[in-house]
Amino acid sequence: MSMTTEQQALYYNQLIDEHGESAAGGGHGSEENRELRYRRLVDTEIFRNRKTHSLLDVGCGVGWLAQHWPAATYTGIDISETAIAYARNRHPNHKFEVGKISDISGTYDYVLASGLFQFVDTPSATKKIAFLWVKARYYLAFNMLSVKASRKDEGDCYHEPGIVVTSLLPFMDKFEILHNYLDNEFTVRIWK
Repeated sequence: MSMTTEQQALYYNQLIDEHGESAAGGGHGSEENRELRYRRLVDTEIFRNRKTHSLLDVGCGVGWLAQHWPAATYTGIDISETAIAYARNRHPNHKFEVGKISDISGTYDYVLASGLFQFVDTPSATKKIAFLWVKARYYLAFNMLSVKASRKDEGDCYHEPGIVVTSLLPFMDKFEILHNYLDNEFTVRIWK
């Protein structure tokens, strides 16, 4: 069942109010899961010279990924005002904005989207991914909950990797699906 953007923002605001900057505050479960999830988004050769590239971190939460990126080239956006307040406090030299996907303007060399589609059905998610692809000059990576998860939480939206990729084929030049790191999710990485 899909949630509105406002419902999602309230959900994440409450998580952060309860758990702070911890992995649980972002809905990641554990620090190890958060680290693994982000490594799947960025663990690729194109990030070796990241000092000269711009990055948009959509669903940035408290800005965990910002610590790994030079301030001049990093922009984080999230629907949670609470998360953005934490992120701005933790990383005052980085740029953070409260907003949703449709608020994104301009283009970026790399676009990462983590945790955006937990409450979004597959047709709506693929439309948002296509929009993010237009914002990416070279690379887009995103993760989603998988229908192959052994445990499913009520209210979450689970996605079939094959259906997601098939719906995006007209937009993609090169891609890979990573479905071997956590039981409940997969990552898609796309290059131009």
